Amino acid sequence: MKNYILLIIASLVLAACSSISKNDDPAREFPHYQVNLVVDPQTRGISVEGSLTLNLEKTTADTLVFYLERGMDITSFTFNGRDVASFDHSPSDIRFMPNAFRILLPTEGDRSLAKIEFSYSGVLNQPVEMLANQITGDYAELGMYLPWFPYAMTQFRDFTFDARVEAPPVYRVFGFGNVQELQGSTIITCDFPIADMVICLSRDVKILSAPAGNNQFTMYYHNFSNKMAENMVENILAILDQLGKWYGEVDMDLTLIESPRKLGGGYARTGGVVLSGVDENIFYSNLPGYERYFAHEFAHLYWKGADVNTWEDWLNEGLAEYSALMYLRMKFGQEEFDRRISNKAANMETVPPVWDFDRQNADYSLVNEVIYNKGPVLLSELEETIGQQAFLDFCRQLIHQQVITTAAFLEVLKQQQGENTASWFEQMLKNR
Repeated sequence: MKNYILLIIASLVLAACSSISKNDDPAREFPHYQVNLVVDPQTRGISVEGSLTLNLEKTTADTLVFYLERGMDITSFTFNGRDVASFDHSPSDIRFMPNAFRILLPTEGDRSLAKIEFSYSGVLNQPVEMLANQITGDYAELGMYLPWFPYAMTQFRDFTFDARVEAPPVYRVFGFGNVQELQGSTIITCDFPIADMVICLSRDVKILSAPAGNNQFTMYYHNFSNKMAENMVENILAILDQLGKWYGEVDMDLTLIESPRKLGGGYARTGGVVLSGVDENIFYSNLPGYERYFAHEFAHLYWKGADVNTWEDWLNEGLAEYSALMYLRMKFGQEEFDRRISNKAANMETVPPVWDFDRQNADYSLVNEVIYNKGPVLLSELEETIGQQAFLDFCRQLIHQQVITTAAFLEVLKQQQGENTASWFEQMLKNR
């Protein structure tokens, strides 16, 4: 209880601090969060005060729906100064946020610049083991899977943010974006659009930085030696170089966070990647497996934007996974590629088609078979049909046109390879 009271007091002190962001800009293209977070990983207690500024002209919704962890006690949640929020505590309808409740905020037809201000505190729920975000006494990884900030992910996905984080001094605070350590707090600023606010705290994290072209690559790591960290960075920079040659360079600083958790897997955001389950004892003996893992996650710098709550997610995951397999083919040879494609194709006849797959309600093993396995197998058949160079040209056009739906994917395929090829592949998605 004492620690929890200290969190509340600290949040009030932070609320009195001067703004850490520029003045609200009506011309902002993306919603912008400005938050003060006080967190104690030992107790899982957090206190948050902040605001979200967004241009309502960019949404047609009459009610904004935010998701937030159930353990939070709301002090205030206002829309342009008006106390109009209501709360829905029925089970979450988003599988990535199983412990979330909904905050409903009517906009009353307003289409101007809106400012949503919020204040709450509480204890984060014990994390779901298979989800990526975790909080323990030694390490905290906060983000959308353990939604500590109010996120209307079904209505707007990308945003920018300024976050001031205060934690006990034994923890280093880090995340995606520009990290500035101050006396008593850390400020993380993300001025590029991102789909998550990842805040990590660690007692024993190590850091390695290296140049990546004209930019900087920074890795935070826990589970392995400095020598292995150097080898990992070397391998990942080679992956980034090849992806850049195929799809165009990513002109920004990148961050890799190696999480000490064993479960939950990896995930990518605009500014970098979080990895888990990296084991030094088997890294060198299973280099193709690890390089596939790394290449898949960094390929998401290109393959992103499709709705992750629907079957359209096959575009994100299928194309990222196939990019990783293409990299393995280039580095380790056709036999390695063929073996992995054959393994993915083994159960194809017993799982549903990709088209209209119920991604939201399926269990993880079935999602893996359909989205991560069947999708890449079908892409391999497409590449074999049209040729490797034509397939790369097609992928570049998907990225150039920012394709995030299967309908748009098929339209680009039709433009480049003709109606017969597009129709054939559509039937593959529907019937295979």
